[in-house]
Amino acid sequence: QKVQEGAQITKEKAVDYILAVGGGSVIDSAKAIGYGLANEGEVWDLFDKKRKAVGCTPLGAVVTIAAAGSEMSSSCVITREEGWIKRGYSSEFARPRFAVMNPELTLTLSD
Repeated sequence: QKVQEGAQITKEKAVDYILAVGGGSVIDSAKAIGYGLANEGEVWDLFDKKRKAVGCTPLGAVVTIAAAGSEMSSSCVITREEGWIKRGYSSEFARPRFAVMNPELTLTLSD
């Protein structure tokens, strides 16, 4: 639901680039919103394999947690709140154009 809302807001505001600031879930949500902005219909249809993406709004990532991994992958995972269904989708369209990572943010993580 939040991804669909984000896609709707970005369409209304004519967003042409998305910057994700956070960890893996934030980056994955930004990818899914990018799919919603660049593709017609319900975003979840991609994750249900009912159709394939024809694009994704370009995005970058500012990583604030260690080991997110999403900042360099073409995949994303989101959860549909209705039924708490978790699904992934992968397409080169969603690979971030850049990632900013500060290794100092990982110094205080426990083992």
